[in-house]
Amino acid sequence: MILISGDFHANSRNELELITKSSLKKHYGPAFKTIQYHIILGDAGFLWPGNDKTDLYNAKILAARPFKTLFLGGNHEPIYGRDLKEFEQIDLGFGHPVYKIYEDFDVYYLERGFSYDIENKHLLVLGGALSIDKAFRRENISWWPGEYWTPQEEERCLELLKTDNRFDYVLSHTGPNFICKQLLSVSESAGRKLKDKVAIFNEDIDNCISFGKWLFGHWHFDRICSLSDKTYQCLYKTTLLI
Repeated sequence: MILISGDFHANSRNELELITKSSLKKHYGPAFKTIQYHIILGDAGFLWPGNDKTDLYNAKILAARPFKTLFLGGNHEPIYGRDLKEFEQIDLGFGHPVYKIYEDFDVYYLERGFSYDIENKHLLVLGGALSIDKAFRRENISWWPGEYWTPQEEERCLELLKTDNRFDYVLSHTGPNFICKQLLSVSESAGRKLKDKVAIFNEDIDNCISFGKWLFGHWHFDRICSLSDKTYQCLYKTTLLI
């Protein structure tokens, strides 16, 4: 099984308490032993500048669990400011390699725009989203331009989907734009978040693929929306086994 959770924020909002070994054993009981991987749906906050001590503490707690931690890119995501060539590229048998971001801990980055086969599930991994608070942050210190896809990344992903377009799950940071609109009561802040090129691109992707369920984070709430034969679920305080 794969454990899925929403934003982690380097545990800045006590998200770690939901995904420690003891918490998960209590919540899932015997099913805990079936977990082989844990995927964080962006804004994991690993490698945050100036946060080295807490960062390593978080990684150590996660590594105490008997499975590997994987994460995809959010918007506040320091890995966008790093050259992926500095990380060891690992083949975990997913069909596409991952990047090991700590030498001593099993925490890996899933590259956006690729498909992965994990635990007999065919997954499309996306990522990124708009940071609406850029004016209060420092570029390459607390926000990174890589939150938005490059045209080359978008083109590469769309080319993949011409032949690989049926998935068990889609994993992203924000959802497709039309789903975000449905799930939100549009405040001024939410309205600005909806002017997000990544969510709009996710909508384009939605229109050219089939899937069972689309899982995403970003919005800091837990909600489900079903349309036709597709289900979309936003995760934050809720974890999920797939």
